[in-house]
Amino acid sequence: MPKRKPSSPLVKYGRWERTVGGILEFSGAKDFLANQKAKSEAADDKTADIVLFIDNLIEQFPKIERVVVPIQKIVPLMMPGGPLADILPEMPRTVNGLNVTLGRYIKSVNGRVFGSHRIRSKTGAGNKSSVWCPKIEP
Repeated sequence: MPKRKPSSPLVKYGRWERTVGGILEFSGAKDFLANQKAKSEAADDKTADIVLFIDNLIEQFPKIERVVVPIQKIVPLMMPGGPLADILPEMPRTVNGLNVTLGRYIKSVNGRVFGSHRIRSKTGAGNKSSVWCPKIEP
């Protein structure tokens, strides 16, 4: 039973994927789970919403790849009537609610990749404000 090289898109099922993938490759089937990442991203509405949000945020702050954006500058854009108001509908629409919820969310996805963006969270002066730092991956 040949095993596939460890490069699984299914982190939780890596051992299974290596075994089944190895058997399939040995039998001549190529590209087992090759499009798994693209399919899972396409099926994940939340990821699509975050990518859309980041793309719109980059339009508002064109130099975002090189500078950090404090949450306090993002919150007004997410309030009703703002250019980012309708993109993440599950977020609260009060200034205090957005500050807290967006800050927590950014910290919870720190380092995660959404589309071609890697999210970074940093804490500002006095441990008060997180900042949103999408990084465009090459």
